[in-house]
Amino acid sequence: MVKYKCTLVTAYINEEFARVKAEEDGRRVEDDLKALGKSVKNVTENVTEVVTEMFSDVSKKYLKNYKGKQKATAEKILNAITSNNHVTIAEMAEFASVSDRTIKRYLKDMQEFGAVERKGSDTDGEWLLY
Repeated sequence: MVKYKCTLVTAYINEEFARVKAEEDGRRVEDDLKALGKSVKNVTENVTEVVTEMFSDVSKKYLKNYKGKQKATAEKILNAITSNNHVTIAEMAEFASVSDRTIKRYLKDMQEFGAVERKGSDTDGEWLLY
């Protein structure tokens, strides 16, 4: 399991910094990655890959229930919880670009599956991933 949490903001800043530095040196990050035999991905794909490695086996099994956009939404919710276990439903909705109701529906499903649990109140509680 990955020991360090990687947030979207940090990853975005790091990748953009690498792009700016490469351009200053007259290179493109994409060319550097291809030269190393690595695939060229966008920031979201890179971050999702890193954060997904941090998910537990239960969360990974849960994600197998989804494909496409639904899977991406579920991953964003789990990423938000992984990055900040005190994240609110409104923050998750903004992060995933969906409604509060959609987040509540996914969270209910995740709780029934046993992938997440809410401990404490809605204002002072925290999310636990299993």
